Amino acid sequence: MVELANRVLSSNHMQQDITLIPKLSNDIIIPEDMPNRCSLVVTETVDAALFGERILQTIIHAWENLISLSKKTDSVYGEIIPFKASLYVTPIQCLKIARMNYVFGKERLIDNIIKLDKSKLTSSRTEPYDTENLRLVEHKCLSYPEKIFQINFNNIIELKQYLNGDKNIHDSTIKCTKEGFVDALSVWFDLYLDENIVVTSSPKFSNNRCWDQAIFPLNQTHFVEENSLIKIKVGCTNGELSASVTNVSEPNEGLIEVPQEMIKYLNCLSLQSIFTNVMGKLKSRGLLKSINKVLDLSPFPVLGFLFSKQCNADVISVAKIDEEKFNCILKENNINRNKFENITWKDCQNLLKNSVAQFDIIVLHCIQTTGEFNDDIINHLSTIRYFLFIFIIKLLTLHPNGFLLPSQINVRCILVDSLHLTNGSEVTNPLLMTEINVAEHINHYKVPYHIDLKVDEIIHKTLSMQFTIGQLNIENLSLDENVIFEKEVEIIEEGCLNAILYWFDCIFIEYSYSTIASDSFINQCAWLISPRIEVKKSDIIKIRAIYHSCFLYFSVEKCKR
Repeated sequence: MVELANRVLSSNHMQQDITLIPKLSNDIIIPEDMPNRCSLVVTETVDAALFGERILQTIIHAWENLISLSKKTDSVYGEIIPFKASLYVTPIQCLKIARMNYVFGKERLIDNIIKLDKSKLTSSRTEPYDTENLRLVEHKCLSYPEKIFQINFNNIIELKQYLNGDKNIHDSTIKCTKEGFVDALSVWFDLYLDENIVVTSSPKFSNNRCWDQAIFPLNQTHFVEENSLIKIKVGCTNGELSASVTNVSEPNEGLIEVPQEMIKYLNCLSLQSIFTNVMGKLKSRGLLKSINKVLDLSPFPVLGFLFSKQCNADVISVAKIDEEKFNCILKENNINRNKFENITWKDCQNLLKNSVAQFDIIVLHCIQTTGEFNDDIINHLSTIRYFLFIFIIKLLTLHPNGFLLPSQINVRCILVDSLHLTNGSEVTNPLLMTEINVAEHINHYKVPYHIDLKVDEIIHKTLSMQFTIGQLNIENLSLDENVIFEKEVEIIEEGCLNAILYWFDCIFIEYSYSTIASDSFINQCAWLISPRIEVKKSDIIKIRAIYHSCFLYFSVEKCKR
């Protein structure tokens, strides 16, 4: 970053006017790094929850070490920008947030294949909050925004009170204006640069904001009626914001924390429906009786459970869950513990390399939740093939009459015009491209793709129908060979073609699960096209896609009329 900043200063002939200090402000020493203290400090060390970038510690240090002292009184007399901030909170209902944090059940009239009435799974978290751009995510506010507090960045006493926990608890009772499920608390702020100029991260305002909203999800949902009261506690400890609902959720005892990927997988009812259809198809073909051994590599062995229940099959899975807790789930689902073994992925790799056991079904987890290929799975199969252990997969590991599920992946695409995607990849602000030369240097590092997207949250104009550009056979996926697809696509709307949104259809026997489904546990990706291509209705675009080493590369060209 220092080198980049130096190039920007040099290209704008500002070296004589601006001194760049390659340190964190908290490490600056007077007069070693700066000859004197200064009268104004400007900082933007705020995140979605205001305090997450250590702004309290940063500004306190500035007041104590960097801001000018009065020669007469030996007191500070400088100023900090931003001047102050106000923080707001509201409870929200949001299906997307709920799907990531707890397994749905009877509270939302959902009947899961797996019984989890006694084993309540919740998402494990390493951070105190998530972030979402609620301007683009469907949600419902269950109350009016509640102002939690206002903090003055020009009052060092107040800053220290928040940092040290002397002024860190705010209890509030909020009246619900609507009925609904409380899935999370949403937090945002108004940031005052001075007494009059305000920038906000509120979801009610335009999407051209650099901050999302902070999301404090609940471990379990709770239904509230209109006019009911919710008690909220908001605190700040060691400069870190926390927020919780204190009177609607059941006690947290008995909750089982598991990876978020597992929660999203179990909430993907469209995939569970596919699994039910697969079992029905195997039964109609008379194949269930011949299924004796199953390897399930998915985030949670839903199919493994079904094969164990309906075929009494021996199942090996790799779910990331405590053994004791997993045994409780097996018991709740009336599955014989002696017929089900849950192991680590590392142990599974050793099993695949050394075992002579045959599997009738291997359930693969080929696509990560980010929308990328799962190289842990695909690369491992390719490595086995490379070292001539392909017979373990073809003849030993997988029974001759067995199935790989899924057996095929179809690459699905759509052509779009999306300034939203471009703005997330490069600097497009005209001011920073003409008057101040910044864009040229930052855009040097831009990449041509985005991962972990939700198509319905991308602001875009559709330029083509959805299409399949190619099919990948799971058994033949290889690291060493390129798989090339080409397709000509007709434009259905005038615009500027600058991106390809893509996702996958995973084929389970004859049933297709699309990762663009509304409840998909897998997100989508985008490939950016630069320079943009002006297109008109009925134009033909030739798309070329290359699969190599678990990655997709795209190129496009406009065909001549």
